[in-house]
Amino acid sequence: PALRDGVSEEEKKAAVEIVISEFEVHPTTKFLDPRLFEEASRLWIAGYKKLNIKTIPNNEIPRSFLETKEFSAPSESRVWVETRHTTKDFQVAGINLGRYRMEAGRNNAKETGLLKATEKPFELFEDFDISDKITGNEAWWDLVTIRIGLKDKPALPFYNDKVALRRYLPSVGVPMPKSYALKYGTELSDTGKGTNEMIAVASMLPEDHDFVAKPSHSCFGDDVWLVKHHIEDGQKAVSVNGRVGSKRMGEDDNLDREEIGEALASTLHHPPGHYGSWVYDHIKPGIVVEERFAAIDHDRGPAVEFKVFTIWGKFYIAQWRQGGYSGIIDSDGGVVEWGSIKKKRKKLPDWVDWTMVKELAENMGRNKDMFRTDIFVGVPATSSALTGGATDEEKRNAVQVVVSEFELQPGTSNMDPGIFDDAARLWIAGYKMGNYKVVPNTEVPKQYVERGYLSEED
Repeated sequence: PALRDGVSEEEKKAAVEIVISEFEVHPTTKFLDPRLFEEASRLWIAGYKKLNIKTIPNNEIPRSFLETKEFSAPSESRVWVETRHTTKDFQVAGINLGRYRMEAGRNNAKETGLLKATEKPFELFEDFDISDKITGNEAWWDLVTIRIGLKDKPALPFYNDKVALRRYLPSVGVPMPKSYALKYGTELSDTGKGTNEMIAVASMLPEDHDFVAKPSHSCFGDDVWLVKHHIEDGQKAVSVNGRVGSKRMGEDDNLDREEIGEALASTLHHPPGHYGSWVYDHIKPGIVVEERFAAIDHDRGPAVEFKVFTIWGKFYIAQWRQGGYSGIIDSDGGVVEWGSIKKKRKKLPDWVDWTMVKELAENMGRNKDMFRTDIFVGVPATSSALTGGATDEEKRNAVQVVVSEFELQPGTSNMDPGIFDDAARLWIAGYKMGNYKVVPNTEVPKQYVERGYLSEED
């Protein structure tokens, strides 16, 4: 308040504070005159040579720090400040998690009196339970780091195993892109030799229609190949947008299927730790080849993609992408802008069924404290709706909403960190004041938990 207009000089002086910022035990001496610290060293030495001193134990540093090399804040001592991103109404299993630490001294369900006796508790799969690690002081990346550190939970790799997901989820009614080939490395070659694997992968790639090919065990979009067949100046052409490290390819009349096969086969031999978590280290390497999705208004444009974050099974926020980052979508389908958002992306295309997107994401987020579901909304590249002459109605009728993949340790690039500061609060709230119980994971097939993969027969 002392910084507002109209405040007197006396009030400003009264508001001045003197506080410690930090300490430095080996300070630098970037001063113009080095003789200043020549004198300082003389006095430092003098204390040892001339003073009457005795050495005593250090009783200034807390014992807990000496034992653990860290000093934890008291549980739930973090101060949460209300911002424009604060979610005040977030109902899960009869409790409004949005009130967590927004009302002083009232943090759990009993104190707030918000629990409805008729509401069943949220059933949290035991693999996701991190209640023993939550203090209430965590930021978003602290929570994600806890998730990354989860080990010895054999069901978790399933959610990032792209071969297993595509072999199983369509059989239980979850829409996904059509698969052309799904193979684990051990199904490609008995020898494990790169040449044999390269030949096998190359032979899996369609010759005359569009496709996307990628490793089953990667993340961050690494090593994804997108191939489109089209007519260029009256001639049949192929566009390849692939990535091997930093290498990118443009249009090429001759599709080098062996180059793609070699690049993908090399991913089958990533060393442990390549993606930094136990979960990714325990995904059986493999290759996925599936149909390409496009936007209905332009075959050469990408489909709309939503990276949907659910917290305690409830939609929180979605990152909208169409080629690049386009916006953040709230629960009602409105666009929350940031920075350099393009003007034409001020609202969702009218052919996007937002209700279906939201319902699909929440269905996939059931029984999980935090989850990200990546969803495509578009038209398969093989659809007749993308050929010339299709009416707008035919194009709209051809639009599909499908699950692309899941992410257990999602990134938040190009998104306002304030959004995920509030997301962390809601994630913690479920543990601190939520109505939940831990249950066995009934979603992941038993065969996968026992063997670590799903065969074609499974």
